[in-house]
Amino acid sequence: MFGDHAGCFSYEAGTLTLTVDGAGEFFSLRTKNGLHPLRFLPIERLILVDTMISDSSEFADLKMLRVADLRGSQISSVGDLTLFPQLKTLIVRPDQLPQEEKARLRALVQIRY
Repeated sequence: MFGDHAGCFSYEAGTLTLTVDGAGEFFSLRTKNGLHPLRFLPIERLILVDTMISDSSEFADLKMLRVADLRGSQISSVGDLTLFPQLKTLIVRPDQLPQEEKARLRALVQIRY
């Protein structure tokens, strides 16, 4: 489904956790046809490790997402949190998001470093 990147994904059913380890390469969470097959998995926790993913829209279809650990990504803006109705905790690097965005997000989710 994800071609050469299939080995980058690890899913733990017991904790509903998806870990994506991109090994420093750029790739998409979508298939070559632009589909989002991960939306069919019950994912409550997303961990990005050494990924070149730079846009939160890559995982916008994960409607059950409660915790997003974005420290291992290039994401510098989360955008519209209405895309993530269950999101409670956002884990980022201290310098990852602009101060204005952190201030806006703090009213909606817990931000951890």
